[in-house]
Amino acid sequence: MSEHMVMAKIGTGVQAKTTWDHQGIEQGLDVLTAKVENAARKLEAMTNSKQSIAKKIDAAQNWLADPNGGPKGEEQIRGALAKAWKIAELCDDPKERDDILRSLGEIAALTSKLADLRRQGKGDSPEARALAKQVATALQNLQTKTNKAVANSRPAKAAVHLEGKIEQAQRWIDNPTVDDRGVGQAAIRGLVAEGHRLANVMMGPYRQDLLAKCDHVDQLTAQLADLASRGEGESPQARALASQIQDSLKDLKAQMQESMTQEVSDIFSDTTTPIKLLAVAATAPPDTPNREEVFDERASNFENHSGRLGATAEKAAAVGTANKSTVEGIQASVKTARELTPQVVSAARILLRNPGKQAAYEHFETMKNQWIDNVEKMTGLVDEAIDTKSLLDASEEAIKKDLDKCKVAMANIQPQMLVAGATSIARRANRILLVAKREVENSEDPKFREAVKAASDELSKTISPMVMDAKAVAGNISDPGLQKSFLDSGYRILGAVAKVREAFQPQEPDFPPPPPDLEQLRLTDELAPPKPPLPEGEVPPPTPPPEEKDEEFPEQKAEVINQPMMMAARQLHDEAGKWSSKGNDIIAAAKHMALLMAEMSRLVCERIPTISTQLKILSTVKATMLGRTNTSDEKSEQATEMLLHNAQNLMQSVKETVREAEAASIKIRTDAGFTLRWVRKTPWY
Repeated sequence: MSEHMVMAKIGTGVQAKTTWDHQGIEQGLDVLTAKVENAARKLEAMTNSKQSIAKKIDAAQNWLADPNGGPKGEEQIRGALAKAWKIAELCDDPKERDDILRSLGEIAALTSKLADLRRQGKGDSPEARALAKQVATALQNLQTKTNKAVANSRPAKAAVHLEGKIEQAQRWIDNPTVDDRGVGQAAIRGLVAEGHRLANVMMGPYRQDLLAKCDHVDQLTAQLADLASRGEGESPQARALASQIQDSLKDLKAQMQESMTQEVSDIFSDTTTPIKLLAVAATAPPDTPNREEVFDERASNFENHSGRLGATAEKAAAVGTANKSTVEGIQASVKTARELTPQVVSAARILLRNPGKQAAYEHFETMKNQWIDNVEKMTGLVDEAIDTKSLLDASEEAIKKDLDKCKVAMANIQPQMLVAGATSIARRANRILLVAKREVENSEDPKFREAVKAASDELSKTISPMVMDAKAVAGNISDPGLQKSFLDSGYRILGAVAKVREAFQPQEPDFPPPPPDLEQLRLTDELAPPKPPLPEGEVPPPTPPPEEKDEEFPEQKAEVINQPMMMAARQLHDEAGKWSSKGNDIIAAAKHMALLMAEMSRLVCERIPTISTQLKILSTVKATMLGRTNTSDEKSEQATEMLLHNAQNLMQSVKETVREAEAASIKIRTDAGFTLRWVRKTPWY
């Protein structure tokens, strides 16, 4: 029976509703498909024009450099201008379109004047050469503008980490009627998908709770999108939905980060034991019982362990607080681990089948060490991606659970379960020591380093005694005295872990004692006169702080010829302009230096040539009077070139300093008194 016949039997009302829903979905898909196809055609046209401009400008530059060039060069310039005009017409940003059109008019006028001079046989005149250089510079600027316009027309991508997705989602929630090309909703769908991935490894009510939060966010987002599609994105109902989505996203983010941190604490508590056990199985003597079976089991365990490490690291990159370089580093290390894992197993199997062969042993050792080094790098990047205090909290809670398991093992006379719990406690404690050591190495706060180091040293002293007590009680698990000694050792580890965690707490500032109560102060026995009443009426609001405004970089004009200093200053200003100078002396100094260098470039191009020409005239007259005729401009040219070269190197060094300072600031503890703030004006994603 067909679907329509079934719906007819169910009822006409349901049939009508289903038909309407089906038609609505089809219409929505048609509209979406049309938008996608139109955007694709537009981008393809702009990309083709961009490529054509590059070819034509290359040919035009050759024509401009040849004073006796024929008319084909002029045709290449006209063709490049036509392609640039096409890109301008397809621009979404009116400012970009107007800027390109303005450049087209300037280049067309300059090219016509140059072509007239060449037709008159004056192509080698100073005026024609100057015009050729102006056109060449203007064409380069035009190509930069068109390339930027094409890049800005590409579909925006959803961010790759949690904070970026939250920010993109928030922009859409605040303005659901604005066409953001689906980035905001894609970011929310990405968050929900990450939530489902985390929930898949959780147990019982925790899993159900996270899945419920994901579904709630999904439903609210669909309702808001539906209102926006009907033109009701600014309605009271839409604003109420937006508020609910914000609160739901906040709850979802918190639970996702908590779940991810717990998973990192569990999976990364021990990263190398499986590969070490694989090495033992691969080097077992040939007469070892079940040698092949043990190897296969340990190889499988190693592969599963490596897969879990990679999957957890990817979650940390997606849900943690990592920046772009950390996210990319995690992705690269995960890819390397997945490539190395089968190679390690293969090398181990070769060693297993060739016992005693030195070449097979060295090959396996090389692959094993490469895998371990890569996983250590991955672990460090994962630690950067998550909040250290949250990781310590999760590790402390996990140690408490391990201690509870040990209590159950002793009560049920299960020594193997006790050993497993004690081993897990020791591994988690060593993991905390590793995290604390990295924080100490990356911190420049002496008080923080001293506090963390002291707490770490105390924790380090508690691990070995706990392991010894665990071995003792495992050998005689019914002995109450041995049980008590082991539990005491376990609680000492918990206390030391708590001290490490407390060392990461922001220190409260030492405030001066409160002032005395002025009401109790008396100069005479008479009471003070009553306080005058406060002025009635509304108190005017405080004046808001002024908005941060950076000084504009001077516009580069087409008629300016060959300005390497100006270009270097412009590149530095663009690099520093990515960051807010508020609270950041490095960025403020870089921007100021770029403006000073731009002013120097202007002086070099305007005033210095004039002064230099006057000095040359005077020196020539003086040399003639003295009978010297071999005057040369070589020294002055060398000095000018040295000035330009030094200026370019200075701007490049400052630009690299800005980048490296931002990278180095990732691990600086702002709660320890460092106030250098790196606030990106335009997000990297």
